[in-house]
Amino acid sequence: MEQKEITLRKNNNNPNEIATQRIIYLDCARALCMLYIIAVHHIEEYLQNPIFSTDNGLRWDASITTVVLGTFSFLSGFFLLNGRIKNKTDMYSFIKKRVLRIYPLFLISTITLTVISLLLGEEVSILKFLLTLLGVVCYVMPPPMTIWYVSMIISFYIFSMFLLTLGNKYRWLLSIAIYLLFIIVRQFEILNIDDRILVYWPVYNMGGIVASKKRLLLKIKKLRFILIPTVLMLIGIIFFDYYSIIKDTLLAALGVPIVLFVAIQLEKVLYLGSVLTKVSYASFVAYLFHRQYFAALHGLLGKISLTCALFVWVPILLLISYYVQKVYDVVIHKLLEVS
Repeated sequence: MEQKEITLRKNNNNPNEIATQRIIYLDCARALCMLYIIAVHHIEEYLQNPIFSTDNGLRWDASITTVVLGTFSFLSGFFLLNGRIKNKTDMYSFIKKRVLRIYPLFLISTITLTVISLLLGEEVSILKFLLTLLGVVCYVMPPPMTIWYVSMIISFYIFSMFLLTLGNKYRWLLSIAIYLLFIIVRQFEILNIDDRILVYWPVYNMGGIVASKKRLLLKIKKLRFILIPTVLMLIGIIFFDYYSIIKDTLLAALGVPIVLFVAIQLEKVLYLGSVLTKVSYASFVAYLFHRQYFAALHGLLGKISLTCALFVWVPILLLISYYVQKVYDVVIHKLLEVS
């Protein structure tokens, strides 16, 4: 979910080489996923007429959300696991950039969500609050809604510090070892580990693998590489009515090339690629603060209509998020220069 330059294209003079150019469709994919979360999945409880009012509707929403979060995880792994930490200076730079880019906004979001919960009369656990800030709540107890995903990704970043000190071969062996450790911890109930860690850790690492073999991204543009995961996803949704870690992992992983393929097509539409790029830029702030924003609207206006939400309140949220991110980036850039 972190903002980062993304580059790739095939070199026409030498098909075996990859040249650099911003990959707009990855921005589009991130924007599409964010729009689904804030304008469909999480807006439900604030609407006069819910979008998903049947069991089948809720099941489709859960499946699509798994795909969306899987794509976020893939993109996070793609950006973060595409590099190498070779010495203490690299390690310090890695930690400094991650902390400055993510943590202050995450801290403010967690505090404001906690305050809202207190105002609504909900029970608040200080321990859960502190574990969320440390990025380990998903490994100890049921995590808080919404913010759990960023907390989980922070823990993935911590593991990534060690992965990035290794070459590709040993990096993926360590990643598999970490995943097996997750399974053992869950199976023997050593910790109350959240099942979603087992779902999104493989997809996060899938992003790192694709980053090391970027030609795989070029193949996604071909329709035949999308048909198989589409069919398998539909089979999983239709025939697996019950919750399953394996089902959700497959949905999250197989959904990535589908989302990327859709993003590629939308990028070709006049001006749409540019608009989605700006939405992508605003996505981190929008995700962290959309619950607070909708809660404030609900307190002032009560339940809102879907039409008003989609064409008025969501665009305003994205506009505010865009400029908040811009100001924040200026501040962070100056801090990085000073340090």
